[in-house]
Amino acid sequence: MLLGDWVRESTTTISIGTYSLAGAVTGFRSFHNMFGTSAKVKYSVHNVISGNPAGSYEVGIGTYNWNSGSPTLTRDIVTISSSGVGQKMSWGAGTKYIDLIADSSDFNALNLSMFCDGANGIGD
Repeated sequence: MLLGDWVRESTTTISIGTYSLAGAVTGFRSFHNMFGTSAKVKYSVHNVISGNPAGSYEVGIGTYNWNSGSPTLTRDIVTISSSGVGQKMSWGAGTKYIDLIADSSDFNALNLSMFCDGANGIGD
């Protein structure tokens, strides 16, 4: 999985299909600017009203593809959403922001490796 800083795009994708990316939000980088034509990434999506989070969200692992100038993000594995664990959000109309992230599982794994030599467990 690839990481990158300050990547956020908007989408108006509805339902549970593949996200069509509409370009970088002002002040952010696009997936294309960060990765070029293709990448496996961790992402979060939230709906927005007047640029502010509006309550619904989705976190998962997806595949970014450039597709000849029509960028998309497939929802390969949804880890959690406001619909439930492992459930894709069925989005209604409106703008959503898609962010490139490192999620809690990345930090939990890092924490374990930093504080455990494997002999006796955490803090040994």
